[in-house]
Amino acid sequence: MKLSAHVAIALVLLLPIQEVLAQSGEVELLSAPNLTTGGDRIVAFDLKASDCTIRSLPKVPAGWFLSITNDASGRAEVRGNAQVGAASLAAGYFLRFVGIQRQSQEKPISNIALEIVVTKDFIHERHMAVSPTGLTLSKEPS
Repeated sequence: MKLSAHVAIALVLLLPIQEVLAQSGEVELLSAPNLTTGGDRIVAFDLKASDCTIRSLPKVPAGWFLSITNDASGRAEVRGNAQVGAASLAAGYFLRFVGIQRQSQEKPISNIALEIVVTKDFIHERHMAVSPTGLTLSKEPS
């Protein structure tokens, strides 16, 4: 089979997938707009949510290990940690930091939880849970 035939077959098979994605809704950007760390630097975070899919990370920080999980049941997770202290983040990073798509327009994102790990001296760490009421969603610019 020629290469053009393979490309044509692949396009025909992918069109239904693209149609489903287009119908399933817009990507919304998640923020923690009032996050404060008391001057501590952020060295890790863990975002978990249900009834959604992670679609983008608009600002991938340099010097970080990141993992994204989008399981078939609609549970999504983004975990990250700094490789070195110089890569630590300020609270402003968490403005429009992850793109999320709802599984269904009728069903809200549920069980959303953000935990960050902060430090002043890179020896002692503390874990901070961000309340779901401290998280906001906004439409992704087109």
